[in-house]
Amino acid sequence: METTTIKNETQSIEKENVELVKKFYNLLDEQKLDDLDALFTSNHKIYYQSSKEPATLEDMKPYINMFYNAFPDYTHNLGHSIAVENMVSIYMTYTATHSNKFMEIEPTQNKIDYAGVGNFKIIDGKIDKAWIVEDELTMMKQLGLEMK
Repeated sequence: METTTIKNETQSIEKENVELVKKFYNLLDEQKLDDLDALFTSNHKIYYQSSKEPATLEDMKPYINMFYNAFPDYTHNLGHSIAVENMVSIYMTYTATHSNKFMEIEPTQNKIDYAGVGNFKIIDGKIDKAWIVEDELTMMKQLGLEMK
C-alpha cells in the first residue's frame, strides 16, 4: 500500500511539473513575460543553445521580445514530454512568419518551422534550471541565409 501511495504522489508531481513547463511556453506565446517571473526560483539558471554561461529570465527577456517582434505569430507547438521525478523534457516545433526585422535580416514574410527540445529541473513547483536547444540553422535557412 505504501509503495502505491509513493508512486501515485510521484506521478502527480511529475504531471504538475509537465503542466508548469507547458504554462511557461503558453505564457511565452501570449507574450506575458512579466507573468513568467513567478514560474522560476530566485536562483534559476537558463542554458540556451550551447552557451556555457547561464542566463536568467531577466537576461533573456530582451532576446525574447526581439524574437516576438520579428515573428509576431511565433508559436511553440508542444509535442511529447517525459517527466522523471523533478526533471521534464519536452519536444516542440516552432512556427512563425518573419514579419519584421530580425537582427539584421529585413522581413521576408517567409514561414519558419523548426524543432527543439527543452529540459527543465523543477524545485518546489518552480523552474530552477532550463536547458533549451533549438534548430536555429534550419530557421536561418528558411529565412534565406546560406552557409559559407
